[in-house]
Amino acid sequence: MSYNIHPVNWFPTTVFHTQIDEQLCDKLIEKVMIDKDTWVKGLKNVHAKTTAKTTGWNCLDKYEEVDEINLLMTKTLLPKIAENQNWKYNNLRTVHAWINFYEKGDFAGLHNHTGSDFCAILILKPGEGNLAFHNHRNILGLSRSFEQLTDEKINEKKGTLIFFSPDLFHSVSDCQSDRISVAFNFNNEAFE
Repeated sequence: MSYNIHPVNWFPTTVFHTQIDEQLCDKLIEKVMIDKDTWVKGLKNVHAKTTAKTTGWNCLDKYEEVDEINLLMTKTLLPKIAENQNWKYNNLRTVHAWINFYEKGDFAGLHNHTGSDFCAILILKPGEGNLAFHNHRNILGLSRSFEQLTDEKINEKKGTLIFFSPDLFHSVSDCQSDRISVAFNFNNEAFE
């Protein structure tokens, strides 16, 4: 008798990605390069345990390009994700948006964004493939000695926009050159 084995992924973490227009990225990069030294001196993104400079939680109001990207996400891209994931409702709004400016040697330690309903990161200026998403079983010490659970290291490209679940752990390794990203946290509110 012959036996067939059929794999089923019951609890996968789905990540979505797309590309944003590089000209829009270039406009925002130009403004960030001018403004980064005017940000509060020594301001670090302590939320993400990083050494990178950050704009804080208010860059939607600061940069029209970030607002334009936000509208694209909330009006076009996130509704498609909601439909794909069969969510009960789709009223996603951005609650936090901030720019991280990493210089050589800067990093972001292992973290997630619990407290949000969904997240995104836009790579404005790649830092030589620094972003990684981590398998939660490795983090929690649940992997067994015979398993080879791997992390997902992102080959960063300008304009890459990645959407992910807030409980997905991620980090940024030591940057070898300047790296700029925009991070977004969304809440999905049920309207009666």
